[in-house]
Amino acid sequence: MKRNEAVRQEVLELDDHQCQICGATENLHVHHWKPLGMGGSEEKDVPENMITLCAECHEEVHAGKLHIERWDRAGGILAVTDMESRRIPDEKLWFYRRKLAEELKPILETIQGIHQVDGQIAYALYRLKENDAYKVLDPDARSFREFCASQGWEAARAVSLAKLYEQAKEAGIEWPPKMTATDFKRQLKDAGKIKSQSYWYVIFEPSSEPNPVKPLRIIRTDDFDALMDEIATNEVAVRVGKWIKVDARNGELKTRDGVKIAFNETSSEDRQNDS
Repeated sequence: MKRNEAVRQEVLELDDHQCQICGATENLHVHHWKPLGMGGSEEKDVPENMITLCAECHEEVHAGKLHIERWDRAGGILAVTDMESRRIPDEKLWFYRRKLAEELKPILETIQGIHQVDGQIAYALYRLKENDAYKVLDPDARSFREFCASQGWEAARAVSLAKLYEQAKEAGIEWPPKMTATDFKRQLKDAGKIKSQSYWYVIFEPSSEPNPVKPLRIIRTDDFDALMDEIATNEVAVRVGKWIKVDARNGELKTRDGVKIAFNETSSEDRQNDS
């Protein structure tokens, strides 16, 4: 019996051109759950008895490494066992994961929609920050950050967005509609319009002693990958801005009340020679 190509294409469409076991999108086959038998069977060559599998999963089914115990596309049922008759968890089968993906798409679209108005939010924040305009609304606010916090906003992000819009304005670049802040910032960096912000990092070796933090040196960089190359496998780097009551200025490490913290000025080459 010659298999019906139109039915095969229909099955591929029903299964969204993806293997219903692993989710692969290439080298797809259409498998008959109940075998056609010698000479074929028109009654079994129907979409209800057919499932899309990738070449690898199809081969494992025919080799007995996987067994489709039950297949009911309309009823939302796919049961697969391995060669030891252990059932493959539903959450590992694309047939079920696809449903979850479809449920999550609207959520993803909502999140993307929020980020696509980053430019409008940045402009509004810039207008509030420009020439301390926010003081018209809150004369007691000591800073733009404090004003944002008083409104219940994420102050750090608000300040960052306002600054990003200001940098773009100074560079004469318009914020494209629906472009996220992350993508726009990357675009400005690639165009050489803004520089990456550098931070101080304290490098230390963790210890089980009563004082576990033993500073070795401090590094200022805007290149995270370079920082990773600089520190040894037994060392840890902490950004000073994230370390409470510690400050780094002019190559010195101090507590917030001005007490200097001693550390060893060792280079990566010295450490290699010591080892």
